[in-house]
Amino acid sequence: MTVYKIKDLEILSGVKAHTIRMWEKRYGLLKPERTDTKIRMYSDKDLMVLLNVALLNKNGKKISHIVNMSDDQIAQEIMSIDDAMSEDSLVDKLILALIQMDKHLFLHNFHKIIGEEGLFEAFSGRLRSFLTRIGVMWQVGTIDPAQEHFVSNMMRNTLISATENIKENPNPKKLFLLFLPENEWHEISLLLYNYKLLKDGYATVYLGQSVPEQALVNTIGRFKVDALVTSFVTATDEDHIVRFFSALSQNHQLPIYTGAEMLESLSQPIPAGIHKVTDLFK
Repeated sequence: MTVYKIKDLEILSGVKAHTIRMWEKRYGLLKPERTDTKIRMYSDKDLMVLLNVALLNKNGKKISHIVNMSDDQIAQEIMSIDDAMSEDSLVDKLILALIQMDKHLFLHNFHKIIGEEGLFEAFSGRLRSFLTRIGVMWQVGTIDPAQEHFVSNMMRNTLISATENIKENPNPKKLFLLFLPENEWHEISLLLYNYKLLKDGYATVYLGQSVPEQALVNTIGRFKVDALVTSFVTATDEDHIVRFFSALSQNHQLPIYTGAEMLESLSQPIPAGIHKVTDLFK
């Protein structure tokens, strides 16, 4: 059984820690165990209760009413607000599906978001918010690899399927080579870039995860590549990232595109040939 601190619950539910404490004190919502030093420790059941209560509360239900509902009533209420959910609530449901590893709950709300916004727009908006929260949860240890892989693979499969259904341009103006650096395995962003480039009428060579430098060199030698597209998701040393881009720019003399958030987070200058991937999609 996973044990959570109150900060973990705040991250997972979006409910501030002081509000969680107030709900505990006023309504007896959660009943955490306490360590010898009086630190609150919460169970999986506590987390499920809080996620459900937070979801109803964000959709207009008063906390004083929710705490008097049975588990069955809460489940029915959650289903009844499905068609009128706020944007935050749809993301909350994805978080709930992640924690419970509930495939049907995840796919229902995942495809609902895509249906409302379009695939690229969804991944650039609400699903990006979801992935950001997953990243925080991963870093603080509130989810395990199985949970992250569970949802990531469903998202990955959707992107691959959508990409395979694109009718490619027979006369593309540019060819982009997409790859992840060695020991980088998180390819959802790269798959999204590949989908969007093909959708916009460009050609791509998709190499995917953890590509050795020599394999990259060999592939560039086989194709007339116009630019490289890559991505960093795994937390790593900033100096390593800067050295990577400097070497990539020097060795290949090609424009290089990567995630805007990662570039904006760097405090050190990078070579002039490194660009935000969002510049390709304007």
